[in-house]
Amino acid sequence: MVNRRHPLANILELVNHQTKVKIKRNSFDTFWIMASGTSSPLRVIVWSAPRCMSTAFTRSIMTLDESEVLHENFAAAYFLGPERPLRLGRKGLCLAPYYTYDYVKTMFEQDVPGKKVIFAKDFPFALQGKYDKLPENYVHTFLIRNPTKVFMSIRDRYNTWFRQLYFGTEIQTYQPECHQFFEEIWKLYDHLKNKLMKPVIVIDVDDFLKDPEAMMKIYCQATGIPFRRSMLSWKPRGIRQMDWQCSSILNICAWLLGWYDNALNSNGFRKSRSPTRIPKKSMLPPDIRKAVEISEPYYKLLYDERTTV
Repeated sequence: MVNRRHPLANILELVNHQTKVKIKRNSFDTFWIMASGTSSPLRVIVWSAPRCMSTAFTRSIMTLDESEVLHENFAAAYFLGPERPLRLGRKGLCLAPYYTYDYVKTMFEQDVPGKKVIFAKDFPFALQGKYDKLPENYVHTFLIRNPTKVFMSIRDRYNTWFRQLYFGTEIQTYQPECHQFFEEIWKLYDHLKNKLMKPVIVIDVDDFLKDPEAMMKIYCQATGIPFRRSMLSWKPRGIRQMDWQCSSILNICAWLLGWYDNALNSNGFRKSRSPTRIPKKSMLPPDIRKAVEISEPYYKLLYDERTTV
């Protein structure tokens, strides 16, 4: 019988300001973001689903010498820590016993001498709704992408006979969190904007790739991050050269599964020449179609809130 546990569980065994900035949204209305004008470091977090260009976005921020990057630490708490979901198994060896949600919150709020920008990248589903663990004094931003593109990209990661034999052939098996991706992004967005009354920014990947320089300028202006044209390109790196604060176990697991391949081997943002064709739902594999149908309503809500040039 083929083991159908969460893919990461199997892999783990193998590893044993007061400045106002005005930007456009939806090409009509405007909103204001208050950027810190104090000597404290600027703190920004980007939330996304997997396969939404968020690691490449992180690489862009890492070109700034004055930046410190926190990479998928809530994800580490979710997959590896003592508060991970029951279905991932809390009995037996805990590979990151100190990765509690309180630990991650403290990490996010720590002082980093000599750094002017603290930038974090993470996934809303990994919060498990623990909004009381959201770090203080962060500007919250979101990267979204058409769900069909997201789930087909995830499918490509597992489209080999070995991975299908080991992890299964349906996305609900090899990526059990998939049905939560966009729902949890929307829930967090709604919590931040409508309950905490915090300014938030939503960027769609396709919009960004139409004009990376213009969109990065907008993103930097909105968050207070200093824009430099050098942020648009970088050199390929190996996983050991990535100078980010990240769980070493999660780093290795994600690398083994190839999640970072595109971002590590890339050399910058490439302007898209033409829109990517999206297959009709009827043409999608049944498991992908189901994930898209669950996610699409939340994506459309977020898409309507996106910032454009």
